[in-house]
Amino acid sequence: MPLDTSAEAARVQTEIHRVLRGPRRLQLACQMSETVRDLARARIRSKHPEFDESATRDWLTWELYGVRRNG
Repeated sequence: MPLDTSAEAARVQTEIHRVLRGPRRLQLACQMSETVRDLARARIRSKHPEFDESATRDWLTWELYGVRRNG
């Protein structure tokens, strides 16, 4: 169970995920992934305020995939 979620909230969330089917389940997964990436970009910008959007995207790509665009 996540540390920031009550047992009841975790139970409800698990039940919702269990009953979702097809396109809606994929849509929810994509939304959650984008939210996590948004949070990661915000964290990177807070640690590196000198980064522009391109540098932030490059840093995130490095964190996620271990790949640098220019090297």
